[in-house]
Amino acid sequence: MVSLHSGSAADATPLSTGATRTPAAPPDQRLMSLDALRGFDMACLLGGQQIVAALAKGAPEGSWLHALRQKFTHVEWAGFRFYDCIFPLF
Repeated sequence: MVSLHSGSAADATPLSTGATRTPAAPPDQRLMSLDALRGFDMACLLGGQQIVAALAKGAPEGSWLHALRQKFTHVEWAGFRFYDCIFPLF
C-alpha cells in the first residue's frame, strides 16, 4: 500500500492480523488531481460506454460525438498481449 502520509510507525493503527495500517493522509495533503483521475476512471469503467453511446446515438459520421463513441467501443479480439496485463491507474 502506498501512502502519501509520512507519519511514524507509532501513528499506525495495529490490525488484528498483526499487520499495521497507516492512517490516511489529511485532506490538505491529498493529491486532488489523482483523486479526480481515479474518479474519472471508475466512472468510465462503471458506465462511461453506455453514457457516451446514448449521447452519440444518431451522430453523423465525422462528428466529434461519433469519434468519441468509437473511442468507447471495444476492438475485435486480436489475442492476449502482455500490455493487456497492465492496468495503468491502479
